[in-house]
Amino acid sequence: KSNSVYSSLTKGMVDTNIYFDAIINVIDKIDLKKGAHVVIVGGDLLGIFLAQLVIYYQGVPIIVDNNENIVEGGENTVDALVIHGNGVRVDVLKEAGVENADIVIAAAAGDEINISTGENCCYEKI
Repeated sequence: KSNSVYSSLTKGMVDTNIYFDAIINVIDKIDLKKGAHVVIVGGDLLGIFLAQLVIYYQGVPIIVDNNENIVEGGENTVDALVIHGNGVRVDVLKEAGVENADIVIAAAAGDEINISTGENCCYEKI
């Protein structure tokens, strides 16, 4: 499965093996099911790759990022719902549908954002 996805995702990109290997590892471990709703906090290269693989495995990706340029690029790069907002904020997480999501992946550039996102999902029971 992964070789055909890899070639389509990395066309024209440089040194993406590290991202792709990590993403395949994550997707394999979470055992993504067809139709699963996956909220991805972080819309940079890693988040876009994750969204592409969610689509490949017939899931539904929802990308959250507060950088408007990344969000606009994500909308053009991947067929996903893209929400402009801070993925740490509970109201933004709720807008992204984490309450009904099968999986939430914190893949932002900063560890503190990822940790806070996970904490808010747990403590707010969303």
